[in-house]
Amino acid sequence: MAIDWNFHRGDLVKKMHDGYTALGSNHQTIFADRQKGKTHFATQDLIPVMQDEGYFCVYVDFWSKKESPGQAFTSGVIQSYNKTRLLKNALGFSELRFITPDAPPLNTSLGIIDNTVLTPNTAINWLLNVSDRQPIFIVLDEVQHLTTNREFDEFTASLRSFLVNQSLLRKHLIQTLFIGSDQVRLASLFENRKAPFYKASYISAFEGLDKEFSDFAVDCFEQSRDINTLDKTEAYKLFKDGGRLPGRFIDLLQKMASVKRYDLIKSAQEFKYFPDETITYR
Repeated sequence: MAIDWNFHRGDLVKKMHDGYTALGSNHQTIFADRQKGKTHFATQDLIPVMQDEGYFCVYVDFWSKKESPGQAFTSGVIQSYNKTRLLKNALGFSELRFITPDAPPLNTSLGIIDNTVLTPNTAINWLLNVSDRQPIFIVLDEVQHLTTNREFDEFTASLRSFLVNQSLLRKHLIQTLFIGSDQVRLASLFENRKAPFYKASYISAFEGLDKEFSDFAVDCFEQSRDINTLDKTEAYKLFKDGGRLPGRFIDLLQKMASVKRYDLIKSAQEFKYFPDETITYR
C-alpha cells in the first residue's frame, strides 16, 4: 500500500475553517517565508474540507504567470473548474450542480464562456453567477505579487471590487484565503490606507512545524524501510537546521528510502538538503 507522506494539520484546518464558517470571516491572510508549507496546507488540507462543505473552490497562483496576474487568475478558474468537473464525473454526476443559465459551462479547451473569450473580468462575472448557486472559496497564492508593477493596478482594483464589494450582493458567500511570502509587500496591500485591500483582512503568521512533523516523516520513512533505522531527535535537529522546510525534508527522506540510505546527516550533505540562499524557493 502506498505511503501517505501528507502531514495533515487538523488543528489549523479547524481553526481556519471555523473562522470562515462559524465566525463569518470572509477573508483571511497567512504569511510565512517561502517553502514553509503554505501552499501544501491550502491545497491538500483546507480546500478539501471547504469542498466537503459545498464550496466551489478556486486556487490561483500569481507566480504561474508573473507577467499577467489576470491571466493567472483566469487559468486558476479554468483549472479549478476542470478538477471539480472530473471529480463529479467520477462520482457519477452528469453535470456540475452550479451550472445554471446564468453561469454557463466553461469551454475549457478554448477559454470561452457562452461564446465570450474568457478574460479576468468575464471570469469574475462567471464566479459571481456561480455564487448565486453555491458558496465560493478562493485561495490567492503569492498575492503580494500584485504590488510589484503598476500595470497590475487595474486588475487589482477589479479583484478588490469582486471580493470586497460585489460578493456582498450575492446569494452565497465568496470567501478568500490570501497567501504571501513577502511581509512588506503584503502590508502594502492590506495595511496602507491607500492600499486596495485596506482593512479587508488581518495578516496572521503561518504556524511553523515542529518535532511532531519530523517524527511523522521518520515514521513514513520506516514504513518503506526497516523500523528504528533513524534517530528522531537527530532528524528533528536536521529539520530545524535546514530551516524547517517540510517539502525539502520529505524529499530527503524519500530519496534516502529509494536508495536504501540510513545515514541521515551524510545523506543530507550528499543530497544537498540545506537550501542555497542564492536560489529563490517557493
